[in-house]
Amino acid sequence: MGYKIPSILFVCCLSIFFMAGCGVETKEVFTINPDLSGKCVVDARMVLDTSGLSAKLAAKDSMYGIIPAVPDYHKKKFTRRDLLTFALRIIKTKGVEVWNNINFGISKKKDVIYFSGTAYFRDISKVRFSMLDSVLQVTHELGSKITFRLEPNVITPSNKLPDDTINKKVSNLRQNAFYERPVLADILNHSETDIIYNLPGDIVKSSIFDQDGDNIVKVSLTGNEILKYGDSLSKNQDLAVKEFKATNGTCANVLEPLFNRVAFGTGVPMEVTFNKGTPLFDYNGEVQSAIIYFDNFMEQSKLEKFDSTSALKEEREEDRRPAEYGKLIVNKMDSQMHKTYFSDMTCIQSHDTLTVSGELSQDVKADEYKVHIMKIIAGIDQDITDSIVDRNKIHPELSSEQGDNNPKGPKRKMKFICIVHFPPACKEISLQGRLSTTLSGKPGVQIPFKMKQVAVSAKSK
Repeated sequence: MGYKIPSILFVCCLSIFFMAGCGVETKEVFTINPDLSGKCVVDARMVLDTSGLSAKLAAKDSMYGIIPAVPDYHKKKFTRRDLLTFALRIIKTKGVEVWNNINFGISKKKDVIYFSGTAYFRDISKVRFSMLDSVLQVTHELGSKITFRLEPNVITPSNKLPDDTINKKVSNLRQNAFYERPVLADILNHSETDIIYNLPGDIVKSSIFDQDGDNIVKVSLTGNEILKYGDSLSKNQDLAVKEFKATNGTCANVLEPLFNRVAFGTGVPMEVTFNKGTPLFDYNGEVQSAIIYFDNFMEQSKLEKFDSTSALKEEREEDRRPAEYGKLIVNKMDSQMHKTYFSDMTCIQSHDTLTVSGELSQDVKADEYKVHIMKIIAGIDQDITDSIVDRNKIHPELSSEQGDNNPKGPKRKMKFICIVHFPPACKEISLQGRLSTTLSGKPGVQIPFKMKQVAVSAKSK
């Protein structure tokens, strides 16, 4: 098993900068005009594990035979490709019209990559740089006033799960969080976001924000504060259940009053109301100058070429997809007869573990389901079906097209894991099986599947 960030703690996924295993520090200084156009000076750093905790965890895991999700992660260093990808992710932030004064680089030890630049945007409510400004909501008040409020969007549950099911799921999440917390702590120790808003008019009122003069507010959020919020949920079943219900099981948002109390010491909303005032800078004039700069910069920095090369590489990887993840064989008669069949399927190997994910051609209703693998062939004709561990006990996970796990809701996606002992030097397999469903105690549908050209890697003798 490998380390995964537990859902119950994964509240920092709002940041576009966040990458597994790396802490991120961002500072954003906004200058806003009355029409909500503006500019933002962005400074961002991504930091690899510098505390050595990942190395200690890897050594401990190896004693118990635990396989990390990223082998030898604690030995990893940033590459030039990482740097260019990092810079492009920021440059491509939605809502940004153009950039100016860009600078990016990598440290001598290759454990830090950084980016800085000035972004121009027409509407601040449509720009998302970090985990804080991603939840910005703008309201136009009476009397030429504007309110900025940092508040997660409310998620409306698409399917309401029974309380017993939610309690069971939350208990499992809390248990996983206990074991996985050290990894998340190592990431969050290096994570921090600072935001400063230079507003066009005088501040009328504000809460949580620190006020600096008549028209400047600022706020900071550290990874440790996020971790404290996660700990509050992990230690309290009732709070964790409440958060699960409020986020529809996605755990992608937070319970604002609780989060604000933990992170900022008060349960009131984080907001500022200010007068519209007057423009702080000439937006159109600065944008025209920035456009000339940006076009030259993209060409001279080679980012433009790297971007187009990356896009071509992605297309080639998609073309190679059958060779890497297997090729699904679809029976044309199933489509013509309007039967339910697998329209997409991938199979990925990690050591002795096969992870199979598939999507059905249409929704099915089922409350019980099982996968039966009838045959696995290694190479051309070597039958290794008997090498499947617990072959008759493979229980898949079925969910809706949106990923919901409502037991009574329609099912579209399937995923299952099985353990297979591959023969030495095995490089490719094909497999055949079926998904069987049951609804209210009665037989449902039998959906066969067949894949070939699944790339695997087995050690030679």
